[in-house]
Amino acid sequence: MPQNLEGYSIGEDEKISYEITVHGKRYQAAYYQFSDADADTTGMYNWALNRINEYGREKFENMSEEEMTQTWLALGLEYLEEKISHKSVWFMINELYGKYGIIIFYDNELNQANGEDL
Repeated sequence: MPQNLEGYSIGEDEKISYEITVHGKRYQAAYYQFSDADADTTGMYNWALNRINEYGREKFENMSEEEMTQTWLALGLEYLEEKISHKSVWFMINELYGKYGIIIFYDNELNQANGEDL
């Protein structure tokens, strides 16, 4: 899924070493993995329908308009929280004793062992 990263890239003329050492500048970014279904809201819609079925479709259909709006909002926030907490990638350019490297942290809670071997 291509995105416009203009303004989020490091310019060719940027002196990373100088900026980190002299100005204490940090170079870091966080990203969240979304599927093509998430991009066009299909994934969120299907996820929400599953949650509604778990909650009870009849209860949902008998809600007032205000309750339904609040429920859809809560489901949307829950969906985003789940996506962010399950598939985040973070990186930072780091300096240690005059050498620079990239630190990458990938967190996918769906891959937790939960007491089992992976």
